[in-house]
Amino acid sequence: MNKNHNLELILLPGMDGTGILFKPFLNSLSQDISTKIIHYPFDQELSYNELVSYVQKQLPTDKEYILLAESFSGPIAYKLVNNEKLKAIIFVASFIQPPNKLLILSKILPLSLFIPKQLPNVFLKFLLGPLASKEVYKLVNESLNKVEKHVLSFRLKEMAKLSKNNIETINKSIYIQGISDNLVSPKHAGKIEQISQESKLYKVEGSHFILQVNPERCSEIVQNEINLLATSCLGKKLNHN
Repeated sequence: MNKNHNLELILLPGMDGTGILFKPFLNSLSQDISTKIIHYPFDQELSYNELVSYVQKQLPTDKEYILLAESFSGPIAYKLVNNEKLKAIIFVASFIQPPNKLLILSKILPLSLFIPKQLPNVFLKFLLGPLASKEVYKLVNESLNKVEKHVLSFRLKEMAKLSKNNIETINKSIYIQGISDNLVSPKHAGKIEQISQESKLYKVEGSHFILQVNPERCSEIVQNEINLLATSCLGKKLNHN
């Protein structure tokens, strides 16, 4: 796909909100794809509704785009479905209802362990799985160090308050699921599929942090889907003209 095509990939980060963890994925993604990361405030307790408004103000108004929502950001992307410029949502290890496995883990472990300045390697190994490199370990701790603890704690509470009644329809969804995801159950991909007019599911080897531990396969999927969407959008414009 040519960068001159009027279609942009907007990346919404996981719970840390920094966008730092997109580095391995973006390094594997073709430079021909136009990308933009929307970072969340490091020191402000913004609710999901407030983050939706925060993101909406930064979305392009003069071009069509795709949202890539990682983990925590799934509900944000979902609440933006009614924008005519939005051509698809790529959910990555994400959800639109409370992720019970993740929330149970955060209750079992003391917050000081779950959200410290540096996660113990044993815990990181559980979260990241065997495919993670030392660079990924460093990126996780770097991202956590950027964000205030009270903000991360608040975001966990926001996930617990998500509604289980989802009525908005998604035109097109793509879901990338880590086969060994310890934090988000496969049922969340099924729920998103149920409310999508058109959907695709990709099961990829790796953990919840699938963009970080298997960036090559994820970038291949995203590139192919963007190329298909770009071709479709161009064809519709030519037919309209």
